[in-house]
Amino acid sequence: MRFISTHHLFIILGLLFYSSCAYVNGDYQVEMVLEKANQKTFTVEESQLTLGILADRLRVYGFSERNFDLHANDNQISAQVRYVDKPKRIKMLLSTRGKLGFCELYYNSAALQERLQRANSTLQKLDNQFAKHTPLLDMFTLSKNMNEPIIGFIEPDKVKQLSKAFQMPAVREFFPPDLTFAIAAKALAGKSKKLYRLYALKAKNRPLLDNRMVLNAYPSLDDAGRAVVLVEMTPKATQEWANITKHYLNKHLAIVMDGRVYAAPLVHQQITNGQARITGNFDQSTAQDLADILELGVLPAPLSIISENVVKRQDGN
Repeated sequence: MRFISTHHLFIILGLLFYSSCAYVNGDYQVEMVLEKANQKTFTVEESQLTLGILADRLRVYGFSERNFDLHANDNQISAQVRYVDKPKRIKMLLSTRGKLGFCELYYNSAALQERLQRANSTLQKLDNQFAKHTPLLDMFTLSKNMNEPIIGFIEPDKVKQLSKAFQMPAVREFFPPDLTFAIAAKALAGKSKKLYRLYALKAKNRPLLDNRMVLNAYPSLDDAGRAVVLVEMTPKATQEWANITKHYLNKHLAIVMDGRVYAAPLVHQQITNGQARITGNFDQSTAQDLADILELGVLPAPLSIISENVVKRQDGN
């Protein structure tokens, strides 16, 4: 049996201590209150699971349990995280649900644009304040590129208006029951005002694959040196993914997380190795956080931030 010398033992313990505290050296304290979407009440199971997943995310980031506090009541989660280096990353870790889905898309076509025109005319005729002030096709700009997955472009403050319009039966009846709109995760670069790509998903509560497919997730770089998240699938999902990519050969599939489209790649070939790549014009640290979120599991319910406070810590506090 080999014995470790006292000198080597202290080196190992020092490295372990340093690695566990590598991120716990920031100057900020982050305080947040989050509530369940639509102000609904948490079940006991939901609150316990949510607290457990959020704690795991903070531990993986590098915080020890003595440097964060998480509490739950009927409809709120409160969090306080100390020694934070990058508050925006902590906000993302605490508020991102992590619900992943691979979804089929409706293409921008003459038929779809005709449906939009007919729904727009109907909405304009409705005798209510909403219709008078916001015609459907004033909410977003239709794309001129036909037979592509991008339907149009929309400003962020118009997204809720579009969602509200499509909840109206008089508008909804013009479209397939599984059609739901989603915007890209990132705004278009180089524009004077924020614009997001608008997609039409065949995904109303029915993604082709979801979080249950994830075996491992980790950050990587693509051939151009851009940060991506690589997802390794379970054996069962690997077979399903092979069948899906064979069926959708030369078609686009949307990679959706928390209702935002991160990418809509064209399937060039059947994928049999059980891997998928998530892109999104994010940096390496965001790729790392997204990978951790996917690997640690999806929150049982979406969370909305109702208050947040970032405090610069003073020496000795």
